[in-house]
Amino acid sequence: MIRKILLISSLFLIFISSFANESSLNAFHKANQAYDSANYTKAIGIYEGLLQEHIVSSDLHYNLGNAYFKQNQIPLAILNYEKALKIEPNNGDAAYNLKLANEKTIDKIEGIPELFLYRWWKTIFNLFSAETWAKITLCLIYLAVVFSVFYFFSRTVFVKKLGFYIATTLFILSLGSWFLAHQQQAYLNQMA
Repeated sequence: MIRKILLISSLFLIFISSFANESSLNAFHKANQAYDSANYTKAIGIYEGLLQEHIVSSDLHYNLGNAYFKQNQIPLAILNYEKALKIEPNNGDAAYNLKLANEKTIDKIEGIPELFLYRWWKTIFNLFSAETWAKITLCLIYLAVVFSVFYFFSRTVFVKKLGFYIATTLFILSLGSWFLAHQQQAYLNQMA
């Protein structure tokens, strides 16, 4: 009886969540159509409404930045391009549009050069999204378990040592990728 109730309630939740996603997707398409027909004010209103629903999407911020750019609201365009890059660091279109928007600003303030260690950290940190870092963590843990099996069930000393060292290394790497996933997610939550 309990299993039936759990099954029915989980199916209901899946149905409701797919309906909510479909509604948001329809609104996103309406905003894109408004943007395509040069109705940037309407597109901005719809995009901002989607952001009020706590939707985190690089494409959403990118399109909102484009709409603000077309309205000549450069600071808001820059803000949304930067948010798109925080969510998806490898978004080349957002990076290019951010560069264009920054060239339109009146004040050209040169920042202090960053320390090389900080640049390295940012490069590694922004290499993947939080979701990708989490997937890498799971793969590394899976491989660590596989090599641990070699360690526990092998009869030869060489294979035992090899399994132990590889499993330990993979486990340490999985901790590092988990840390990066956690930091990336915390950074995104802080931004929102």
